[in-house]
Amino acid sequence: MLRPLAPAAVIGGDHPVGGYALTGLLPPTPVPLPSRRALLGGASLIVPPPQGARIDAPGVLERVAAELGDLLGGAFGPGAMLPLTLHDALVPPRTRARYRAPGLSLTWDRPRHGFYWLTGRLNGRQVQGCGEPGHLHCVSFHRPLDGRMSRGGGATADEGAVGGGGPVPGRPTDDPRELLAELAPALDARLGGEPWREARFGEQPLNEGRSAGQSSEGISAERSPTENDGEGLRDITAAFSPGLFGIALSAPELRIRTGIRQVVRADGTPAGLVHVLRIDAGPGCREWPGP
Repeated sequence: MLRPLAPAAVIGGDHPVGGYALTGLLPPTPVPLPSRRALLGGASLIVPPPQGARIDAPGVLERVAAELGDLLGGAFGPGAMLPLTLHDALVPPRTRARYRAPGLSLTWDRPRHGFYWLTGRLNGRQVQGCGEPGHLHCVSFHRPLDGRMSRGGGATADEGAVGGGGPVPGRPTDDPRELLAELAPALDARLGGEPWREARFGEQPLNEGRSAGQSSEGISAERSPTENDGEGLRDITAAFSPGLFGIALSAPELRIRTGIRQVVRADGTPAGLVHVLRIDAGPGCREWPGP
């Protein structure tokens, strides 16, 4: 069951521990703004809240709940009471207003129905999700690394060693099969029962044993986010800076990544180190194909 999350606990941003190269990531923009491409192509793993104005559209939120249930299952399945809100944009109204001045312009994502926002707690992890119905779902699951935080909200001494690349005592698993089985059982089942295959970057699809004709329900009636035109998940972890992701799996309309991140709450206060599972699914993934 997805439990409520206090607004003060929302994570507003995260960043990797230590330095990293931009290899495989979305190049920085002159004016950093929240966008679909930034959600998909950046180094961040935790899904941040949309900053647009709230809008009232119960029918849209019902569709979102149904699509999340189809995609993830478990606590998100039929009958689940998901704490969802809908927003008109990712960019805040004041930023949009500022760029209406003469001589200025701003390109920002204009969703057909709005961007939804989802928060909650599930099995000791914090859930944050954002997306557009029928187009894109981005959902992150995180928990404190080894369950320990300093009194000031920062990492303990053991956790601070993560940036050195050494072993991390009590680090949660990066095995996507184990994480998906616990947190997104419908997606786990849709990907098939075979174990993840190890493959060097750019070579062998991880779930190529799945027959091209195998079908299942997805985020829309037309297709599943894991159908991907017959293309299986590839292990692209090696395409990024070493240690940036615990594992990074990619298909045209599905991304699964894990990693450790330093996080800050939406009010700017530090919240320590966390381990994250991130899932992106839907046709919108094609806006940033990645490596």
